[in-house]
This record gives sequence, C-alpha cells and structure tokens, in this order.
Amino acid sequence: MVGIIWGEGTGEVPVAKLKNIIRVLPLPTAPDVSRAFIDWVSQYTLTPAGAVLKMMFGSAKLIEPKKKDAFICPVFKPDFHQPTLNDSQTKAADYLKSKSGSYSTTLLDGVTGSGKTEVFCEAIAETIRQGKQALVLLPEIAMTAALIDRFTTRFGARPIEWHSGLGDRQRRLHWQSIARGEAQFILGARSALFLPYPDLGLIVVDEEHEAAYKQEEGVIYHGRDMAVARAHLGNIPIILSSATPSLETLYNTQQGKYGHVVLRERFGKAKMPNIELVDMRKQKMTAQEFISPPLFEGLQKTILAGQQAMLFLNRRGYAPLTL
Repeated sequence: MVGIIWGEGTGEVPVAKLKNIIRVLPLPTAPDVSRAFIDWVSQYTLTPAGAVLKMMFGSAKLIEPKKKDAFICPVFKPDFHQPTLNDSQTKAADYLKSKSGSYSTTLLDGVTGSGKTEVFCEAIAETIRQGKQALVLLPEIAMTAALIDRFTTRFGARPIEWHSGLGDRQRRLHWQSIARGEAQFILGARSALFLPYPDLGLIVVDEEHEAAYKQEEGVIYHGRDMAVARAHLGNIPIILSSATPSLETLYNTQQGKYGHVVLRERFGKAKMPNIELVDMRKQKMTAQEFISPPLFEGLQKTILAGQQAMLFLNRRGYAPLTL
C-alpha cells in the first residue's frame, strides 16, 4: 500500500502493530497548506480524508517517475505581449495586482467582450514576476483550447494543463512539474485545485457562476467555494470572473466579504446591444397569439434585412399548451 506521513506520531500504536516501510517514493514533500486544505475539505464535506487525499495524488502510477520521462517546463514571460488596456481595464488590473501577497477574494464582474481575461492576465503576470505559481480554473475542458491560445500569445509559452482529457504520461509529467514548483502557470478543471502546489500565489476561477464547478460524485464539493477556502488557507488572492455572477458571489460582495471590480464597456469598437423589455400585460393580443406586436415588427425587419433571428423559449421543450 502507498501511504503518506501526515504529521508527528503520537506513540499510541504498539510497535508490534507497525509495518515496515518497504521504500520511500521519490516525491516532493506535500506542502503544509495542502495537508491543511485536505483536512478542511474532509471536515466540511463530511468525507474521509483519504478520499480527498486521492484527488491530490490521483494514483500511484501517475506519481511515480519513469526512467524515460523527460519534461522541460516552459518559461513564462510576464511581459511577452502586453495588450493595450483602456482606462477601466487598467484601473481594474491595478486593483487586482495590489491584492498580491495576502488573502482577498475579488469579483471581476464584466459584460461579455469587456476584456476580463486580459485584466486577470495582468494579475497572473504579477504573480509570475514574483516567482510564484498561478492557477486558472475552468468549468469545462472544452473551454481550454480557446484560452490556451490566448494565454500562449500573452505569456510566450503554453500553460501546464490538468484535466481528465490528458493521458497518463502527460498527467504524470505535469503533476511532477507542479509538485516540484517548476510549473508557474497552470490551467485546469476543478480537480486541479487539489494538486500539491509548493508556492501558489494566485487562483482565478473563470466563469465562476457555472454549475459545472459542482462535483456530484465521490467527494461532493463546489470547486468555486473550495477555491476560496484554499486561497484563505494559503493567504493568497483569488479572482472570481464572470459576466453573470452567481447570487452567492453577489451576496458576498454586498456584505463586503468580497471586493468588486466592474467592467461595463466592451473592448474596442464593440458596442452593447439595445435591449427592450416588452410588458406582455399591456399588449393587445388574441388568446392564440404569443408573439407581441413589438416583437413581431422586430422579426419582420430582421428577416426583410436578410438577417437571422432567434427566439429563446426557456421551457426545455415543454409547453402548457400547443398552438
């Protein structure tokens, strides 16, 4: 069996019951904060500590080095390609960078296209300058491809990935580079939160409102909430980024527990769409009609202009009547 030394012995176990250690695996020492985090998650989720610990190590075949393994960790350059930020983005980036070095939770609340990624990249760059590790969490693996290209362009190197789509060899190499502190910038799914980072300096939870951060089997936990706990235990800043923040996060900002940075304008020449609310109580329609006159007129103009229109019916395919 593979075990881990968790702390000082108490001397309560009789020597006759102790088993010999066959050998010591050539692994880095698990940081104190990682062990504290596992204990905290275990107590909070009412889960055996061993089940939580398994998320840190995966399996023995992933963590034990192979003779043929050779992995050169990329070097990230924080100033490789610095984009030009507008005034609101610069102000937001300066605020996030000022939080470096101690615990804080900040909601980066910006409309789609406002440049939230570029803003929190400035905080990542500051973390890399300090020689610390930065972790960006994503709710879905499908989102990694597009973001990897953006991060590679920004920092001149491809982030270290951690998600279920990696093969065993990739996972083993990436795990070892992260545990040794060689990997500076990690991009991963919620499970990446439990890796043994020796010098984690920043956590970013992108699309923090997504339900995919909730783990529904095994150890049941919410990745966003556990990320906040990990940041608190490690005394480091965490950024929650979203165009549509969750109610829990908005409530915490209103209570003053979280900082709040708002980006209300789209970057460059992109403009926000005009949104008109139609009060159906004031519309004159027959019993069989469900499209209001203003909507009907808008659909007509759109189709006559050769453009497309989409009606979103939030009923999951079900309706109380058929028209």
